[in-house]
Amino acid sequence: MVFDALKPLCSDACEEIRDTAALTLGQLGTPAMPFRDETVPLLLKLMKDPAPLVRSSAACALGHLFGVDADMSPEVERALHDLARDRSCAVRSGVAFALMSSSGSSEVLSVLNELFEDEDEDVADWAAMGLELFDTADDHENFRRERIAADERTKAKMSWNERLNHDNAYIRYIFAQFLGESRYKKRAAAYLARLLKDRFTDVRSCALDSLRCVGSEKYINDVIPFLDDKEAEVRISATEFLCDFGGEAEARVLLKYLNDKSPRVRAFVAGTIGEIGSGHEKALEARLKIENRDEAKVGILEGLYHMGQKERLAELCELLKADYDDTRAAAAFTLAFFADKENYSLIHDSLLKAQEMEGDWRIREALKRIEHLRN
Repeated sequence: MVFDALKPLCSDACEEIRDTAALTLGQLGTPAMPFRDETVPLLLKLMKDPAPLVRSSAACALGHLFGVDADMSPEVERALHDLARDRSCAVRSGVAFALMSSSGSSEVLSVLNELFEDEDEDVADWAAMGLELFDTADDHENFRRERIAADERTKAKMSWNERLNHDNAYIRYIFAQFLGESRYKKRAAAYLARLLKDRFTDVRSCALDSLRCVGSEKYINDVIPFLDDKEAEVRISATEFLCDFGGEAEARVLLKYLNDKSPRVRAFVAGTIGEIGSGHEKALEARLKIENRDEAKVGILEGLYHMGQKERLAELCELLKADYDDTRAAAAFTLAFFADKENYSLIHDSLLKAQEMEGDWRIREALKRIEHLRN
């Protein structure tokens, strides 16, 4: 039996094996979950594992086990509360994810509000989703739990207008995805422009991403207002659209957003200014001098490199030593993007050293991307 085979793996000496065991336990028996009662104690123990990756996976696994057909027990909620201040941002993200399957009690909302203020953007985003879930469940019958029903409904034929105006947010979300792959690009772009006004963050962000696939510079003025959207993910999607279709005029518009409250947004803005604009080195250099978040520094250095400051490569390599794994991954992928035969040795050696120290799969992926430059 698979469950019996997994139990001893929870105590394996290898971190990766314990991590895999935790993730698998969270999925075992879906959807009936026949081993839920036996699995919970194993995952609670793994939440105290010395490896952050295992603690994070154990928390996520508990989120998978509850919420749809069973209420999360007070014991599990207390354990998640205790883990909410873990030093690892990956663990805190796992906690925020798992709490979306909790009771939504005042204690849960208090923890989610605390995580919403987390300095790590991913943690804050998961917490925001949880808060939105509990705060607006009555408005849209719970976005997450409607997904199964939405998928069933969309198997039946619905017109574009029916999907555009559907009261189920998830149907509008998958409609936005569908439009991004449509061969009728002109019509699809017109519908996406209307979805940009959707009240749900995921729908707006998806519409912006899809508009990048089927739109054109014609929609720049429709997109620019979303640089002021309340949600960071939407502001990032708007910035990416301008990177694809904008020019110097849009680069000048973006300058003020170098002071966005989100370090991830600041990173995307800086990188885009460097790619589509010219003559803005002083603005990026000034921001770099006062920037206190490594995540944003990656984007600023990327922008300056685009503007011809090749010496910034060494500073990007230094960010492979940043405290947060997502920042190190962003630096790795940026370095891989800039790699050429001239700088290959510096970038390869820096990535290899970071991989030996961290073991992050994303750094391994960055190394694979530059392998073609070896000879």
